[in-house]
Amino acid sequence: MAGFQLQFIDEIEDVPFRVGKSREIFDHWQSLRGDGPVPRAEDINPGSMKRLLPEIFIFELPDDGSVRYRLAGTQAVMRLGFEPKGMNLLDMTPPDTRPYVLGAFQLVAHHHVGGLAHFSSSSETRKNYGLELVLLPIIAPDGQPPRILSLSTRLEPDDVLPDEGRTESFADEVENAIIFDLGLGIPSVLRGVAQD
Repeated sequence: MAGFQLQFIDEIEDVPFRVGKSREIFDHWQSLRGDGPVPRAEDINPGSMKRLLPEIFIFELPDDGSVRYRLAGTQAVMRLGFEPKGMNLLDMTPPDTRPYVLGAFQLVAHHHVGGLAHFSSSSETRKNYGLELVLLPIIAPDGQPPRILSLSTRLEPDDVLPDEGRTESFADEVENAIIFDLGLGIPSVLRGVAQD
Protein backbone atom coordinates (compact mmCIF):
# COMPACT_ATOMS: atom_id res chain seq x y z
CA MET A 1 0.00 0.00 0.00
CA ALA A 2 2.39 2.72 -1.23
CA GLY A 3 4.74 2.22 1.70
CA PHE A 4 2.26 2.67 4.57
CA GLN A 5 -0.41 0.68 6.38
CA LEU A 6 -3.80 2.15 7.29
CA GLN A 7 -4.21 2.18 11.07
CA PHE A 8 -7.43 2.38 13.10
CA ILE A 9 -7.70 4.11 16.48
CA ASP A 10 -10.80 3.74 18.63
CA GLU A 11 -9.96 6.19 21.45
CA ILE A 12 -9.44 9.86 20.67
CA GLU A 13 -6.86 10.09 23.49
CA ASP A 14 -4.69 7.65 21.53
CA VAL A 15 -4.62 9.67 18.28
CA PRO A 16 -0.96 10.69 17.77
CA PHE A 17 -1.42 14.41 17.04
CA ARG A 18 2.08 15.90 16.88
CA VAL A 19 0.95 19.51 16.46
CA GLY A 20 -1.14 21.43 19.01
CA LYS A 21 -3.18 23.04 16.23
CA SER A 22 -4.39 19.62 15.10
CA ARG A 23 -5.93 18.98 18.50
CA GLU A 24 -7.34 22.53 18.44
CA ILE A 25 -9.15 22.00 15.14
CA PHE A 26 -10.52 18.69 16.41
CA ASP A 27 -11.77 20.34 19.63
CA HIS A 28 -13.32 23.18 17.60
CA TRP A 29 -14.99 20.64 15.27
CA GLN A 30 -16.34 18.82 18.35
CA SER A 31 -17.81 22.08 19.70
CA LEU A 32 -19.79 22.55 16.46
CA ARG A 33 -21.48 19.14 16.52
CA GLY A 34 -24.32 20.12 18.83
CA ASP A 35 -26.79 17.22 18.97
CA GLY A 36 -25.80 15.89 15.55
CA PRO A 37 -23.09 13.37 14.71
CA VAL A 38 -21.20 15.79 12.43
CA PRO A 39 -21.21 19.60 12.10
CA ARG A 40 -23.16 21.10 9.21
CA ALA A 41 -21.42 23.37 6.69
CA GLU A 42 -23.49 26.33 7.88
CA ASP A 43 -22.12 25.83 11.42
CA ILE A 44 -18.55 26.48 10.25
CA ASN A 45 -17.74 30.07 11.14
CA PRO A 46 -14.24 31.09 10.00
CA GLY A 47 -14.27 34.01 12.45
CA SER A 48 -14.46 31.60 15.37
CA MET A 49 -11.18 29.91 14.41
CA LYS A 50 -9.02 32.89 13.40
CA ARG A 51 -5.80 31.37 14.74
CA LEU A 52 -6.27 28.23 12.63
CA LEU A 53 -7.81 29.81 9.54
CA PRO A 54 -4.53 30.45 7.64
CA GLU A 55 -3.79 26.69 7.52
CA ILE A 56 -7.32 25.39 6.92
CA PHE A 57 -8.64 23.71 3.80
CA ILE A 58 -12.21 22.77 3.00
CA PHE A 59 -12.53 20.07 0.36
CA GLU A 60 -15.56 18.71 -1.43
CA LEU A 61 -15.93 15.26 -2.95
CA PRO A 62 -18.11 15.29 -6.07
CA ASP A 63 -19.28 12.03 -7.65
CA ASP A 64 -16.57 12.18 -10.34
CA GLY A 65 -13.91 10.72 -8.01
CA SER A 66 -12.08 14.00 -7.46
CA VAL A 67 -11.12 15.81 -4.23
CA ARG A 68 -11.77 19.50 -4.96
CA TYR A 69 -10.39 22.44 -3.02
CA ARG A 70 -13.32 24.59 -1.91
CA LEU A 71 -11.38 26.92 0.40
CA ALA A 72 -7.72 27.36 1.30
CA GLY A 73 -6.29 29.57 4.06
CA THR A 74 -3.64 32.17 3.31
CA GLN A 75 -0.73 30.17 4.78
CA ALA A 76 -1.88 27.06 2.94
CA VAL A 77 -1.98 29.04 -0.33
CA MET A 78 1.53 30.40 0.32
CA ARG A 79 2.80 26.88 0.94
CA LEU A 80 1.27 25.67 -2.31
CA GLY A 81 2.44 28.71 -4.25
CA PHE A 82 -0.96 29.24 -5.94
CA GLU A 83 -4.68 29.55 -5.17
CA PRO A 84 -6.09 26.00 -5.52
CA LYS A 85 -9.85 26.72 -5.32
CA GLY A 86 -11.71 24.36 -7.65
CA MET A 87 -8.62 22.27 -8.43
CA ASN A 88 -8.42 18.51 -7.89
CA LEU A 89 -5.98 17.54 -5.12
CA LEU A 90 -5.40 14.20 -6.86
CA ASP A 91 -3.85 15.95 -9.87
CA MET A 92 -1.02 17.01 -7.53
CA THR A 93 -0.64 13.57 -5.94
CA PRO A 94 1.86 10.96 -7.20
CA PRO A 95 -0.02 8.35 -9.28
CA ASP A 96 0.85 5.41 -6.98
CA THR A 97 -0.56 7.29 -3.96
CA ARG A 98 -3.77 8.65 -5.55
CA PRO A 99 -6.02 5.66 -4.80
CA TYR A 100 -5.06 5.77 -1.12
CA VAL A 101 -5.49 9.53 -0.81
CA LEU A 102 -8.90 9.35 -2.50
CA GLY A 103 -9.84 6.36 -0.32
CA ALA A 104 -8.92 8.20 2.89
CA PHE A 105 -10.97 11.26 1.91
CA GLN A 106 -13.94 9.08 0.95
CA LEU A 107 -13.78 7.14 4.23
CA VAL A 108 -13.84 10.37 6.25
CA ALA A 109 -16.62 11.97 4.19
CA HIS A 110 -18.93 8.98 3.85
CA HIS A 111 -18.35 7.06 7.09
CA HIS A 112 -17.97 10.02 9.48
CA VAL A 113 -14.60 9.03 10.87
CA GLY A 114 -11.54 11.23 11.41
CA GLY A 115 -8.35 11.04 9.39
CA LEU A 116 -4.76 11.86 10.32
CA ALA A 117 -1.63 11.52 8.20
CA HIS A 118 2.02 12.45 8.43
CA PHE A 119 3.76 12.88 5.11
CA SER A 120 6.37 14.83 3.21
CA SER A 121 5.46 17.29 0.51
CA SER A 122 7.32 19.66 -1.80
CA SER A 123 6.67 23.35 -2.25
CA GLU A 124 7.18 25.50 -5.33
CA THR A 125 10.82 25.85 -4.25
CA ARG A 126 11.16 22.02 -4.27
CA LYS A 127 12.26 22.02 -0.64
CA ASN A 128 10.74 19.03 1.09
CA TYR A 129 9.01 19.37 4.45
CA GLY A 130 6.88 17.25 6.76
CA LEU A 131 3.19 17.91 7.29
CA GLU A 132 0.50 16.73 9.65
CA LEU A 133 -2.91 16.56 7.97
CA VAL A 134 -6.20 16.26 9.86
CA LEU A 135 -9.44 15.39 8.03
CA LEU A 136 -12.87 15.88 9.64
CA PRO A 137 -16.28 15.38 7.98
CA ILE A 138 -18.81 18.18 7.44
CA ILE A 139 -22.41 17.73 6.29
CA ALA A 140 -22.91 19.80 3.13
CA PRO A 141 -26.19 21.54 2.26
CA ASP A 142 -28.74 19.34 0.48
CA GLY A 143 -27.76 18.46 -3.07
CA GLN A 144 -24.10 19.43 -2.63
CA PRO A 145 -21.11 17.05 -2.46
CA PRO A 146 -19.80 15.90 0.94
CA ARG A 147 -17.23 18.21 2.52
CA ILE A 148 -14.17 17.82 4.68
CA LEU A 149 -12.64 20.34 7.06
CA SER A 150 -8.88 19.91 7.02
CA LEU A 151 -5.89 21.41 8.75
CA SER A 152 -2.45 21.03 7.23
CA THR A 153 0.36 22.04 9.58
CA ARG A 154 4.07 22.00 8.94
CA LEU A 155 6.03 19.81 11.33
CA GLU A 156 8.99 21.09 13.31
CA PRO A 157 12.34 20.98 11.47
CA ASP A 158 13.58 17.85 13.26
CA ASP A 159 10.45 16.02 12.12
CA VAL A 160 10.97 16.89 8.46
CA LEU A 161 11.52 13.91 6.22
CA PRO A 162 14.59 13.79 3.88
CA ASP A 163 14.35 15.85 0.71
CA GLU A 164 16.46 13.80 -1.72
CA GLY A 165 14.90 13.30 -5.14
CA ARG A 166 11.50 14.85 -4.39
CA THR A 167 9.32 16.70 -6.90
CA GLU A 168 6.56 19.27 -6.51
CA SER A 169 3.52 17.36 -5.33
CA PHE A 170 1.26 16.44 -2.44
CA ALA A 171 2.10 13.43 -0.27
CA ASP A 172 5.42 12.48 -1.86
CA GLU A 173 6.10 10.05 0.96
CA VAL A 174 3.40 8.98 3.42
CA GLU A 175 4.71 8.03 6.84
CA ASN A 176 1.37 6.92 8.26
CA ALA A 177 -2.38 7.12 7.59
CA ILE A 178 -4.80 6.82 10.50
CA ILE A 179 -8.58 6.53 10.67
CA PHE A 180 -9.92 7.44 14.11
CA ASP A 181 -13.29 7.12 15.79
CA LEU A 182 -15.24 10.36 16.29
CA GLY A 183 -17.52 8.78 18.87
CA LEU A 184 -19.75 7.07 16.31
CA GLY A 185 -17.70 3.88 16.01
CA ILE A 186 -15.57 2.71 13.11
CA PRO A 187 -17.67 0.49 10.83
CA SER A 188 -16.26 -3.05 10.76
CA VAL A 189 -16.49 -3.02 6.96
CA LEU A 190 -13.71 -0.39 6.92
CA ARG A 191 -11.36 -2.61 8.88
CA GLY A 192 -12.07 -5.47 6.48
CA VAL A 193 -11.30 -3.33 3.43
CA ALA A 194 -7.97 -2.25 4.94
CA GLN A 195 -6.92 -5.87 5.47
CA ASP A 196 -7.62 -6.87 1.84
